[in-house]
Amino acid sequence: MVGSLTTMRCRTPQCKLAGWLIVLPLAAMLSACRGSDADSADSSNVESTPTIEGTQVMADPTEFAIRLDKKAFEPGTFTFVARERGKAPHAVAIEGLGVETASTGILDPGEADAAITVDLVPGIYTLWCPVGSHRSVGMELRITVS
Repeated sequence: MVGSLTTMRCRTPQCKLAGWLIVLPLAAMLSACRGSDADSADSSNVESTPTIEGTQVMADPTEFAIRLDKKAFEPGTFTFVARERGKAPHAVAIEGLGVETASTGILDPGEADAAITVDLVPGIYTLWCPVGSHRSVGMELRITVS
């Protein structure tokens, strides 16, 4: 019959095993293919366990600001380590001369630190939180490398 659905019951152990052998690999493939729900900033240079290259800069995102432990920047390699200090999820992104958008993943409160490493040349760079509308409510700052 066109448009009808026939339900089959699996009654034997072999039939049940066959069902699991189909379901488990499909679940694993779907899990592996799941994308990020971040605001799709490039996170190709994000470290899950921060490895520090060059100068370390602590970037603490809170409601609704990003605080840096460094004020003056000279050209070189910097690793911005985001330590979630707020009560809402946050991330840290950076862009500027020679740096296309690089971002940490979204950090939930209490989650481990995340880092992004970038090479900065003289110029102006913008750091912000790419989560939701956080940037528009003040989670943005500029640094000058000279």
